Amino acid sequence: MGTVIWTAPSGKTYTTQPGSRLFFPKWDVTTAELPPISKPPPAERRPVMMPRPKRTRAADLAAAIQAERDLNERDIPPF
Repeated sequence: MGTVIWTAPSGKTYTTQPGSRLFFPKWDVTTAELPPISKPPPAERRPVMMPRPKRTRAADLAAAIQAERDLNERDIPPF
């Protein structure tokens, strides 16, 4: 009924009870056991991979700063 069992690295277990148990003592929402976690397929059999960035965040930031400086150097009035 919402109970969470925490296991510390030392091996000691801690059990929590939800606060709603005070208001709904007979409410049972027990869930089924979860299926075991499977490993993803090897990279060569995956259908789509995440795209790799063309440049780093630092390079993106430097390019944005340089573009802003280039705009500031132009002799275009602001109005």
